[in-house]
Amino acid sequence: CPYVAENGQERFKRKYDHDLNHENRMLETLLYHSKQDSRYITELRAALRETGLLPESPVEVEYKVKDSFKNTAFFKYGLVFANKRVEKSREDVTQMENRIRMQEHSINLSSSKGRIYSLFDEHVEKDEPKPSFSRRLLLKEVPLNILFGAIDSFEMLKFDLLKSRYPNLKSKTEFLTSSDYVGDNVLLINTLEQHVSGAELFEAVKTAMAKIADYVGRITQEYEGTKEFTPSPVRSVVKDKKRLFNAISDSGEGVSQSQASPELALNIQNEDWFVYEDNFGTSEEKAFVKYFHSLIPELREAYDEIYLIRNERLTEFAIYDFGTGERFEPDYLLFLRRENASGYEQEQIYIEPKGDHLLEYDRWKEEFLLRIEAEGIPRKIYADNHDYKIIGLPFYNRGHQSEFSEAIRSKLLPNQA
Repeated sequence: CPYVAENGQERFKRKYDHDLNHENRMLETLLYHSKQDSRYITELRAALRETGLLPESPVEVEYKVKDSFKNTAFFKYGLVFANKRVEKSREDVTQMENRIRMQEHSINLSSSKGRIYSLFDEHVEKDEPKPSFSRRLLLKEVPLNILFGAIDSFEMLKFDLLKSRYPNLKSKTEFLTSSDYVGDNVLLINTLEQHVSGAELFEAVKTAMAKIADYVGRITQEYEGTKEFTPSPVRSVVKDKKRLFNAISDSGEGVSQSQASPELALNIQNEDWFVYEDNFGTSEEKAFVKYFHSLIPELREAYDEIYLIRNERLTEFAIYDFGTGERFEPDYLLFLRRENASGYEQEQIYIEPKGDHLLEYDRWKEEFLLRIEAEGIPRKIYADNHDYKIIGLPFYNRGHQSEFSEAIRSKLLPNQA
C-alpha cells in the first residue's frame, strides 16, 4: 500500500479495509484461486486467521441515509465546510539548524605507509599505531575544488535538493563556505604524519559530507492545515456506506443503537435529526447520541433545522490540524440552521466522543477543535447571502459530561445556559 490516493493519507498503510464501497479497495485486496483444490484455499484462510490478517467472524453493516433527509433542501443544496492540508513553506528558512551548522567532525586517517608482516612472525605487534598529529580547520578553509569533489559524491547534496530544503540558498559555494550553512563545520583530522595530503583531505571532507547528507536527507516535508475552510455540497459527502467490523461485542462498534444496553439504547429510525437510519458506533458514541437526544426539545426552540451526521469513515470528510497538518475525522458533524432576513444562518459543529483510554493520547485533537471557532474562516460564497459559522467542541466523555454540556449550552444555547 505505498500509494497516496487521497489528500492526507499515509503511505504504506491500508486505507480501505472498513469501506466496502470504495473503488480503491481493490488495490488492497488479495485475490487467490486454486483449481480443483478447495483444501488449499481452506488452509490458506485458516493461516490468515491465525496471523490476524483475516477476522474470525467479520460483521458487515450498512449506514443508509434516510430518504426523508435526501428530500430536504439542506441535502440538495446545503454546504459542508472543511480545510485542506498544504505544504508548510520554508521560505523564511535562511540558515541550517544550529546542531548541523556548528558540527565538529573527528576523523582518524590511517598511515599512508604500508607495513609488511611475515606469516610466521608470531610476536610482531600488528596493531596500527595511534595518530599522533591533529589538524583543526573549518570547511570553508578547504580549497573549493576539494569541497566540490566531495559534495558531488552525494545525491542528497545536489543543488536542486538543497534548494528545496533551503529556498534562500544561492549556490553550492554559499552552502559550503557560509556560516549560515556548513562553512563553520570543524574538521578535526588525526593523522600519523604531520603533513595531510590533498587525497587525505578529500577523504576527510567526504566523511563530514556523509553526515551532512544524512541530516539533509532526513528533513521531511512539513504540512499545516489551512485556516480557510472551503465548502463542498452536502450531497457529495453524505452517502450510503457499508462497513466491515472484525468482531462485535456488547454495545460497541457494529451493534445497532436500538439493540444496545438499556442506558445506551435508542431507536433513531424515526428521529428526523439523525441523518442515517441507524448508529453502529462505539459505546461512547452511542452515549453521546443518547445525550444529544435529550437536548432536541431545547434545540428546536432555537433552530429551524437540526441534522446530526455520523462521519468517521463514512463521509470521507476530514479536517487538518492548523500546526501539523495531521488528518482528523471528527466522529460527528452537527448542523444547526435558522432563518434570518437575508436567508439563513448555519452553524457547523465538529464533535468527537472519546473514551477514557484515548483522552490523553488524542489530546491534540481536542486542542485543535477548540481553536476552530476563533481561527477557522468559512470561505464566502459568491452570490450567497447566508451566514456560516464553524465551531469545535471539547471531547464528549461520559465521565466528564458536565464539561461538554456546559460548552454546548454556552455556544449553541446561550439563552438557556
